[in-house]
Amino acid sequence: MSKSVSAWLLTAAVFTALSATPSLSQDREFVGFSGLPQVPAGGVLNLHDACETAIPGSRMCRTGDILNNGTSLSALPTGFGWVQPTVLGVFFDGITANVVTDTGHSGILFGELTCRNWNSVSHNDFGMTIRILPSGVVGFSAQSCANTTIQVACCDLLKKK
Repeated sequence: MSKSVSAWLLTAAVFTALSATPSLSQDREFVGFSGLPQVPAGGVLNLHDACETAIPGSRMCRTGDILNNGTSLSALPTGFGWVQPTVLGVFFDGITANVVTDTGHSGILFGELTCRNWNSVSHNDFGMTIRILPSGVVGFSAQSCANTTIQVACCDLLKKK
């Protein structure tokens, strides 16, 4: 099978999987941080549990939760937390499949920007984070998975107004 056919099949499979998955961010908003720093190597369920423990009913945010349904910037709690990147698309560079997120970050499919699927504490691996400053400035960045000072950004169901 040629590389271009393989790339097309991989892209089609990923887009099919993404379109078949219900939107998990449409009804969520950022509500705070987990309180205690979390090492990402415990897996994504542990990161979700950290939110549930700190703020019952919440789970780890996806970047789309914050970008699409966030509260006003001045009302956001300040801090620094792990977030799951929301994937917008996949492209193939001839060697590897890469993802592009809604924050404009890109990385290797199935690993980068998620601390190798939230199972790494290596200085060479990275996970997506959000930093909210007291001024209300919000920024997303990829941080080393060895960073032990990062909490988890938590999202809960969007409050009906």
